[in-house]
Amino acid sequence: MNTKAMHELLFEMSNDGIVVHEFTTGSSRVRFMAANGVVCRLLGYTAEEMSRLTPLDITAPEEASQVLQDAEQLLTSGTLVRETQFVAKSGTLVPVQISTRLFEDKGRTLALSVIRDLTEAKRAEEALRASERRFRRFFENIREGTAINELVRDERGEIADWKLVDANPEALRFFGKPLADIQGRRVSELYGADAQQYIALSRSVMAEMGRKRIFDTYMATTDRYYQAAAFALDDNTYVTTGIDITDRLRAELAVERRAHLESAHRDLEAAARRHWRAFVALSECSQALVRATDEQTLLDTVCRIFVEVAGYRMCWVGFPEHDDARRVRPVAHAGHEDGYLSLINAAWNDTEHGRGPSGTAIRTGEPVVVRNILTERLSDPWRNEALKRGYASLVAETHPVFLDTLL
Repeated sequence: MNTKAMHELLFEMSNDGIVVHEFTTGSSRVRFMAANGVVCRLLGYTAEEMSRLTPLDITAPEEASQVLQDAEQLLTSGTLVRETQFVAKSGTLVPVQISTRLFEDKGRTLALSVIRDLTEAKRAEEALRASERRFRRFFENIREGTAINELVRDERGEIADWKLVDANPEALRFFGKPLADIQGRRVSELYGADAQQYIALSRSVMAEMGRKRIFDTYMATTDRYYQAAAFALDDNTYVTTGIDITDRLRAELAVERRAHLESAHRDLEAAARRHWRAFVALSECSQALVRATDEQTLLDTVCRIFVEVAGYRMCWVGFPEHDDARRVRPVAHAGHEDGYLSLINAAWNDTEHGRGPSGTAIRTGEPVVVRNILTERLSDPWRNEALKRGYASLVAETHPVFLDTLL
């Protein structure tokens, strides 16, 4: 195979779009000399149509002035890499990364640009940002005060201190200080001589990786008592959660202190497990969303995470059909389903089968919670089949898809 044939093969076999045009100081008006199939498919043009276009023709209007600046940079350095937006033939904006290099050919200066489609990457980034926003809302609104702490180790790798990374509003009430005053500061700075007990606690928590440490504490800055739990997130980070027990403790300390402390410990353990499972499930769902290569795999993975990580007995995803029956078509599930989805005939119209949790959530766009399948009317059509499978409660919520979870 000669060199020219090899270059042509590489040009067309590339996974990225490639265009070539002559480069002059007025290069924004110079037409493309060549464009491979990838860039033609990306923008919706034929190769012949591309040969009649210039870089400015496929550049988003708001990016047009940048084309001339790019030319100046290319004159100076000979290379350019940046992100921009192209306009497809359909008018759709396409986010891309463009890498351009100048080269000489038969006395002419040419520009070769490699174009990478960033559409999926941008979607994944936005999905990750959306997940982070959901976690932030969750973090800031849960009842338990929650703080994330980072260990400080000495030259031997031993835990010498720790500093606060983040805290929700309830935790800041415990501290009695705004986040700006304590974020990033070491516990030895915040508590002085009392810091050693908290440093010792962090050592104990990290020594028992995977287990929660439950303890009571008193915050002198607010003169309040708290019941708290601490558990490690990784080798250098741990979380503390807590609830204010001052009023109850002071009211019942004389006769029921031990009983109430044990009850609060159980509540705290359950809350910590519940919220931690939710946090891990959200985190794993975010990772699954970023890694997913197709919709079905993503839906199957999300269902599995809600069952295996969040602890639901069964989770399923359904799509609302827009036919006359307004059915909800199951597309994915995990956990103990045992034929349940084929029997319930879920719908979202205004009928008995459409007024259940799934249909109500779809019609209203609001989450629906059935706390007790045995007694709540929303579960009437499916009660017997649900109870046979050990379902006790149900949550239905609309997303870009419909998500249903059963406990």
